[in-house]
Amino acid sequence: MAGLLYFLPKANAGQADFDQAGITVADRGHGASPSGVTVGPSGSGTLFAPHTPKGRPDTKCRYLPDEQTWTECNNGKFWIGFYTDDRPKPEDLATDEQFNGYPITLEDGNDWVIPIARSFSGGTTLPEALILGLDGKTIRRPLDRFAEIEKQAQLVIADIMRQLPDACVPTGWDVAEVPLTDEQNREIAQDALGLNYRIGPWEINALLLLNTLNVDLIGHALVEWPAVEAAMTAANEAAVQKKNADALGTDSTNGGVTDSLRTITPPTPTSTGTPVSS
Repeated sequence: MAGLLYFLPKANAGQADFDQAGITVADRGHGASPSGVTVGPSGSGTLFAPHTPKGRPDTKCRYLPDEQTWTECNNGKFWIGFYTDDRPKPEDLATDEQFNGYPITLEDGNDWVIPIARSFSGGTTLPEALILGLDGKTIRRPLDRFAEIEKQAQLVIADIMRQLPDACVPTGWDVAEVPLTDEQNREIAQDALGLNYRIGPWEINALLLLNTLNVDLIGHALVEWPAVEAAMTAANEAAVQKKNADALGTDSTNGGVTDSLRTITPPTPTSTGTPVSS
């Protein structure tokens, strides 16, 4: 099983040093095996191999510079490495809890599954809390641990609305005034990837996963935009068929791009919740 290695330029470093260095997702509760004092990419220090869910190190905890690729992180506070001929794949870095979503091919050539945090119809593949409303009926509400990714999904939706013709933007939807910045796109992408994988900004950086195209694809998957695009394409084709049918004097189903979006109500605000279907 392939995995990541972490090097801290501190002798006999322990897991308590992870947070101080800025390592946030290395073990995800499974621990890590330190090598003790060793030589690493920046001299003497401690090498770590995070554990798998079964409690074993992800990979051989050795420093072999000719066989490994290392990246300096957080101004040299730590380094991330992997065996060059055995790069970690999505399945190697998968979290215990997996959420359904859209597979997106990233720069490493592998498909990484991006969950739907908040779709245009208000749905999600992330778990939600089931609570009682004031009327005693059960409603769904986003869990606190997903509050940030919910906000980011709303930013993506507003940015998509910005790019649509005015006639296609439903009433009541937020529309971004300016495009998302590279920084915002990167943060959204890294947080989306962190839902299903034991990776954060520095791991993503070391693996060179992101580019200017796939960050958009990740954002679109996060809000289920591919499904909306498919519906719009189908509606547009229906509109063309109707136009052709009208020209021939025959009947056809009405539809169009504007109708396909305008029938979707804005996602329910996170502070209220969504009624559970009976």
